[in-house]
Amino acid sequence: MSRAWSFFDSNTGELVDFVFRGSARHLKLNVPAGCEPIAGTFDHLSHRIDVAALRSAGKNAEPTAFVVAHENAAQRKQAVVDVDRDRAARAALREIDLRSMRRLRALSSDPELAALEAEAVEIRKDVIRTPVEEEKAARSFVSAPMEAKP
Repeated sequence: MSRAWSFFDSNTGELVDFVFRGSARHLKLNVPAGCEPIAGTFDHLSHRIDVAALRSAGKNAEPTAFVVAHENAAQRKQAVVDVDRDRAARAALREIDLRSMRRLRALSSDPELAALEAEAVEIRKDVIRTPVEEEKAARSFVSAPMEAKP
């Protein structure tokens, strides 16, 4: 059965911006480093876990009982800016992909396509990646643009 889990920093109690949806047997593979899972979905900008109370309650305590309201206006404002930047970056990348026919890019030595790829590399810096996307990107094979042969 599929469930949803949020994650919190084991030391600070701050919820991280990542939710895993899947089976309990796959949960251990998706826990970010330094975090613990908590059943359910929680807004990482308006909630946190009271770690001190959780630890004093004992090993078998359920973390959901220790969720407390927490507002970080600066983080929320930055998150809105980041999401807007992420949406704009993804839209720009879609446009570049449409113009460059991404699959054929590696086969061509066209200077215009190389310029589009360079533009896409800069825009990709603004894309927000989830931990799963980061891991997938680290495992994927990314080739450098092909050099023109004399």
